[in-house]
Amino acid sequence: MTQDVLTDVFQTLRVSGAEYARFEAHAPWAVDVRSGGVVRFYAVLAGEARLEVAGAAPITLAGGDLVVLPHPVQHSLSSRVSPSSSYPESVLESQGLTALTRSLRSVSNDGAFYDCIVSGRFSFEPSARQHWWPLLPAVIAVRDRAHTLPWLESTLRFIASESDMRRPGTQTLVMRLTDLLVFQVIREYLAAAAPQDAGSPSWLSALSEPQIGTALALLHESPQEAWTVARLARKVGMSRSAFAARFVRLVGEPPLHYLTRLRMQKAAALLRDGWDATAGVAEQVGYVSDTAFCKAFKRAFGQSPGAYRRAAKNTPEPQAA
Repeated sequence: MTQDVLTDVFQTLRVSGAEYARFEAHAPWAVDVRSGGVVRFYAVLAGEARLEVAGAAPITLAGGDLVVLPHPVQHSLSSRVSPSSSYPESVLESQGLTALTRSLRSVSNDGAFYDCIVSGRFSFEPSARQHWWPLLPAVIAVRDRAHTLPWLESTLRFIASESDMRRPGTQTLVMRLTDLLVFQVIREYLAAAAPQDAGSPSWLSALSEPQIGTALALLHESPQEAWTVARLARKVGMSRSAFAARFVRLVGEPPLHYLTRLRMQKAAALLRDGWDATAGVAEQVGYVSDTAFCKAFKRAFGQSPGAYRRAAKNTPEPQAA
């Protein structure tokens, strides 16, 4: 059921830009990252790196480790021993991916060790940023999973090849590959994490908890049903009060708030896909009244379903962030 929820969420996500760069440096080195507004991705292909995120304990990353920072937060990357000065943030954004191959080594021709990191920056279309990303943890890290390196390098090599050739459709293909990359990172994260390991509340970490994970799966499977907190609690074998309290603690918001978020995201996806009848969309996401649905949609997105649909039709193909 965990995978069903992930599939359901990612079917409504749309990458609106993606850029990748390769950074190689001999220790000691450091890079401070201050700009926000995008999702950050780091993969260590050789050597090591130390990630420091404001308000969190430092994380040491080794070859094959990768991390996604879903929220715009100040952070830094460095070698194990940081120098007194840092590289500018632009070094993580201006270097191409040319020559990114499986033959990457942690030792250069002169015998010195170096660290090799692939960084990525991308964003999702506004409805996803508003409705799903706020419920993600601050850091999604996959560590001590050496088997991730083959699929990671394969995906990054494909991205590098496409980026270098600049053929028609390159940007769209890179964005779809980014979708797959993030999806796989989250799968690896869930496979390695236990519910109690999650620091801050998030729907992602809650998927690993049997009863709340089951409740989330029920909501995603049938968002159009007339769910109540009491009914969900019965379905997972809990009392209403205990279920409500645990749901808020793990997910970060009450069950019916989450349901509304889910319904609005699904409605937005249907409108983007060309559904013209507002009443039909309302029925698909559990609203008996077209008027009630329109009010809820405008409250969530700041515009009517019709205006949202027209804007989506007129949106050009996304370009790199």
